[in-house]
Amino acid sequence: NTLDCPDNVFATWNPLQVFGSSNNENLTFTNGNTTASSTTSAWDSGRGTIGFATGKWYWEVKFYGSNAAFNYIGVCDETSITNAVNAHFQNGVTVFYNADGGEMRKDGTLTANDYGTFSTSDVCGVAVDADNNTISIYKNGSAIVSNYALSTTRTGFLLPMASGLDNGSGLYTNFGNGYFGTTAVS
Repeated sequence: NTLDCPDNVFATWNPLQVFGSSNNENLTFTNGNTTASSTTSAWDSGRGTIGFATGKWYWEVKFYGSNAAFNYIGVCDETSITNAVNAHFQNGVTVFYNADGGEMRKDGTLTANDYGTFSTSDVCGVAVDADNNTISIYKNGSAIVSNYALSTTRTGFLLPMASGLDNGSGLYTNFGNGYFGTTAVS
């Protein structure tokens, strides 16, 4: 029995929208495309299956692996170039970087704020307000980044985005179908 049905559809990671530095270097998706893992020592990235232009949207991830720090999570504009080696450096991308003290990256520019990082037992919540063009990041239910401005190059739909580096890193994703941590679908 699943909650994902024609009347109640949830996003997953899109296996047709994965990119790396070469054709054989991509994120690998498992568990119904809700778990993403990096299989190489190069930056790999992927997009979600459901885009949005308006409204408020929320999903959660848990980072895992020996190199869990080297992960990005956030959103990208549908027109952003994500088939690049370092997709998180591109215009139209706004993501949280789980390293260097926890930073935000927008249009290729990294902050120096040290918002905090996530360990493998923490739940990272991503809240996007597409009407006000902001993103907030939550650590175990408490905001660590509030109303951070999205990319100014946004022209279309926003899509969930993730990037990872190195073998053994990845993330478990809760787009609403199932639960872990702070939220549950019943």
